[in-house]
Order: sequence, then structure tokens, then C-alpha cells
Amino acid sequence: ESRNDPVAEGVVNPDDEGIVQINLHFNPSVTYEQAWDPAWALENGAQRIKAGIAFFEDEEGGVAAYNVGRIYAREWVRAGKPALGGPQIGTQDAFARCTFYVKGVRAAIC
Repeated sequence: ESRNDPVAEGVVNPDDEGIVQINLHFNPSVTYEQAWDPAWALENGAQRIKAGIAFFEDEEGGVAAYNVGRIYAREWVRAGKPALGGPQIGTQDAFARCTFYVKGVRAAIC
């Protein structure tokens, strides 16, 4: 999420905090301090992705859900993971965002 920048803040969204860019608006149970604690944030992010993969029984769907949430990720998976053509998230196409995010994560870990 932060491209490994330990002082990342709001890289894409101003509500995103810390190395895994936790959106505090959508995660009110996470404190500012937790978001900025690399050990806590990385463990939390890994657990959320792991839970998403288990929920979808699909690695890409679980990864996409970390970025767009389970509702949009589920629609993307059910539609066959198209590169675009999904519902809008603000001004963005949800399917294009899923595709872009999953590709970015894959590129970062390879």
C-alpha cells in the first residue's frame, strides 16, 4: 500500500495512515498509534488479507478486498475478474481498481 515507505500518509487517500495505509475512516477500531506501528499494522494487514482469501476461497479476491472491501471484490470475482466495467467507487471503476491493485501487489512480491 505505501510502497514500503515507513512514513507514508495518505498516499492515495488522506485518511490512509502508516505502512499498510489503513483507512482510519473505514476502520474506526484502529487507533492512529496502531496504524503507525509497523509490527501491529503489518500483522493486522496480513490477517485481513488472509481472512479475505478464506472468505472468497480466492487469492485475488481476498487481496482485492483489502483495497476495495468485500462487497466490490465479491462483485468483481463473481463477474469473472474483468479489467473494467464495474460499479463506481467515487469516480473510479471498481473492477479496474481491483485489477490494478491485484497486479500491483503481485508485482511487489515477485
